[in-house]
Amino acid sequence: MSTTLRRTRGEARPGARTLPPPPPRRRGPWRALLAVLLLAALVAGGLWVVRSSTLLGVDRVTVTGATSVPVAQVLDRVGVRVGTPLATVDTGAVAARVAGIRRVEAVEVHRRWPGTLAVVLTERVPLAVEQVRGRQGGWAVVDREGVALERADEPPAGLPVVGTEGERAAEARRTALAVLDGLPAPLLRQVRSAAATGPDDVTLELTGDRTAVWGSADRGERKAVVLGALLKVEAEVYDVSAPDAPTTRTDR
Repeated sequence: MSTTLRRTRGEARPGARTLPPPPPRRRGPWRALLAVLLLAALVAGGLWVVRSSTLLGVDRVTVTGATSVPVAQVLDRVGVRVGTPLATVDTGAVAARVAGIRRVEAVEVHRRWPGTLAVVLTERVPLAVEQVRGRQGGWAVVDREGVALERADEPPAGLPVVGTEGERAAEARRTALAVLDGLPAPLLRQVRSAAATGPDDVTLELTGDRTAVWGSADRGERKAVVLGALLKVEAEVYDVSAPDAPTTRTDR
């Protein structure tokens, strides 16, 4: 019986020398440097496109919310030329310039890529009229903040007249405007005037020779609901200054 020994492939022969594996190949430092330079070039190119190139420049300015304010006036206040890099536009400064228009109550300015500058307006809404004191005289249409929007020789129809007097006239005026601003539209249309001598004694003159004693601006929503219900009762004076205990009376 014989035994045959076979050497597997790759097995070293007895007595043969084993060579060490070759050392790993080192990448030259120039490859890392090249990668850094390429990355820097890409970043610089991107910044140039965004901040300096006309590729992402302003190609149009849109204005929304302008009804009584001329769009041309808004665009003039925007003051941004076509082609100006959109990223460099100071939206805060643009908003401040547009907010300088008397009939503008609030303004927002947004970038809309790739090239639109969007201006969104909230206009002041005429709320009441008040008599102008002094040499000029006449009447002024005011909004809820008391900003005069326009002048007229006669009080325009459809807006209640605000009249205040006394040492606390300024407070009374703010309160009267706040009361009018909080009224629901159906009730506001029935108000002919709002008078006050202080912040706690607003009185509304209604159509049909009716009077609503309102008091302060507190609990305005509740007072409006109560007054709306009371107006279904025929009376001359409706007192909702204490809305949980309202009263009506007829002075005739």
